[in-house]
Parts: sequence; C-alpha cells; structure tokens
Amino acid sequence: MHKLTIEAKKPRPLAKNEIQRVLRALDDLVPLAEKKKIPLAIENHWGISTLPENILFFLNHYSSDYLGVCLDLGNFSQQQNRYSESEKLLPFAKEIHAKSYSFAGDGEEVNLNYKRFVKLIREADFSGPIVVEYEGRGNQLQHSLMTRDLILKYWS
Repeated sequence: MHKLTIEAKKPRPLAKNEIQRVLRALDDLVPLAEKKKIPLAIENHWGISTLPENILFFLNHYSSDYLGVCLDLGNFSQQQNRYSESEKLLPFAKEIHAKSYSFAGDGEEVNLNYKRFVKLIREADFSGPIVVEYEGRGNQLQHSLMTRDLILKYWS
C-alpha cells in the first residue's frame, strides 16, 4: 500500500508558505544539532520532500555538516527517475533506506535495480549505514535478508 501511495504522489515545487514553515523549524533545529553534534536527515518521503530539489534547497540554505538526507530508494513517484533523483541526493546522504517489495526467482528485486543502485552508492563514496526494509507480502525477516544479500552481492 505504501508503494502505491508514494508512486501516485506528484512531485511539486515548494510553496512560499511551506518554505517559511520549514525554515522556522530548521532555524531552531540546525544550530542545536550542530551544538550537540547530532546529524539530522530529511527523508525523501511525502509532500514537500517528494522532490529532491526541495530538499536540496534547505540543505544549501544551511550548508551544515549536521543537516543531510535520509535517502529512501523506494520513495519516488512514477513521474520520477529514481536513479537520477537518487544521484542528486547521494552526496548529502547520512543514511540510506534500501527498500524492497517483491523478488523474482533469481533473488533480484522486481521493482528496483539494486545493481544500479549499488553502483551509484559506491560511486558517491557513501560510507554511512544502509537500512534494509521490506514492504511486500510474505515473511518480512526473510525478505529483508534477501534485500541485504542483494546489496552485498553487488557491493563486492
């Protein structure tokens, strides 16, 4: 259900009132994160964070080592190229959510090209955590491990 909801979302530019609302929140959070040395990450998810350019606007506004991206590989709409959009966000990624929904008999994810994703992640010299998620039918643990195994397959 989550996959269908995300894919149906149309990415849109920020409205002026949204920019002001987010800036007010981040004006308080970013200095505190810097002081406490706690990284913050904006996930590409719903609403204004559906469009990578919106996230990049805030990252560029603050230029803080403590404000980055939680890149969710599955959170792109049908109107977006998830690979080129991920490339835009990868340089700012603090962590990655490697999502899967369904697997073919050969162990490959049906909806996402993990060989391509791993190549992009490695080319970006990403060294943070990669969190695996499974949002399909069947055994959650088994399929999460299959997602992990798929990443490891292409990592080496």
